[in-house]
Amino acid sequence: MTHRMPFWRRARLAALLALLGATLGGVAEAAPVSSKPMVAVLYFDYDGVEEELFTLRKGFAQMIGADLVSVETIGVVERGRLQELLSELELQRSRHFDPGTAVKIGKLLGAQYMVFGLYFQLGGVLQASARVVDTSTGVNVYALNAMGPPGDFLTVQQKLSGGMAHFFATKLPVQPDPKVPAGGKTGAAGKGEGPKQLARKPPKRLDTKTAVAYSKALEAIDHKEKATAIKHLQEVLAKEPDFALASDQLTQVALN
Repeated sequence: MTHRMPFWRRARLAALLALLGATLGGVAEAAPVSSKPMVAVLYFDYDGVEEELFTLRKGFAQMIGADLVSVETIGVVERGRLQELLSELELQRSRHFDPGTAVKIGKLLGAQYMVFGLYFQLGGVLQASARVVDTSTGVNVYALNAMGPPGDFLTVQQKLSGGMAHFFATKLPVQPDPKVPAGGKTGAAGKGEGPKQLARKPPKRLDTKTAVAYSKALEAIDHKEKATAIKHLQEVLAKEPDFALASDQLTQVALN
């Protein structure tokens, strides 16, 4: 199923991207420069009509990003920064991102690589594809597909995360750190790269229905609906108590 964005909306989007790019240009130049390439995970496109499954785009982005944190050769842009940018661009409800827009969003986030993809469900089977794009050239550098048993979200998500983690860990050219002399050792961990994100083990299982509840919690967090976020996170953890990422987020929401 293909939904073409109306001409007036495409024109408005182009104007917003140009304006925001000019506004953030100075900020991006002043930001600390990381010695590692940065990767951003865009919300996946949803090719379907079930509103609840549309919410899964946030679950995909959050869990893939959390898995990629364990790859030492890259840095990962936090999903919160992506959400802020999409809100500024009035794109938070977009079901589809064309490649050109995805690349522009990646550049505004300071990401050298952008992950984006598509998912749909057919006969209870979730299927997804993902691509990695070099934002400096707009070229696809990696792509993969995944599907799992009926009602199984985790298998699909982990196949995508695993494939991309392997790509980033083994296929990227090694970038020399200009702050480190040849043969020398690095200094303090994370210097110039912002707060260190911690990798979290995925739960042992996560069905699609529970993944939807988790994604609804992320949606509530983004809209600052604390009680709703806590309700959904508690629902998720009652079903999957070993879901460390959801547990951490519940603690953060409760304290804020």
